[in-house]
Amino acid sequence: MEYLKKTLKSLLYVLVPILVVILLLTILNYFGIISYKVLNILKYITLIISILIGSYNFGNNSKSNGWLEGLKFGGIIVVILLLFNYLVFNMPFTIKAILYYGIVLGISILGSIFGINKRKEK
Repeated sequence: MEYLKKTLKSLLYVLVPILVVILLLTILNYFGIISYKVLNILKYITLIISILIGSYNFGNNSKSNGWLEGLKFGGIIVVILLLFNYLVFNMPFTIKAILYYGIVLGISILGSIFGINKRKEK
């Protein structure tokens, strides 16, 4: 049960900032304050920073094997993104998408490794 709480808390660190920032960016794009190209760049930067923070928190609360915890957490995020992209939005599966999900997994592993190495000994 403790593992599930840790996972859900870390997922909130990822999903809430992504939803809030994407909403703000969409509103700014709608009113013409930022362009579509800037919107795409900021969308990817938001995703990267949110995943780093969430996986850092996940690794910080883990006992060992930061890379494995990051891989698990990244797998959860990839499954969530796959469900949204392919079931809700009907986006096609391309080589670019494989690269995108690989980057998400890599960032999650990296964040979790940093988190487990920087945690305070309990």
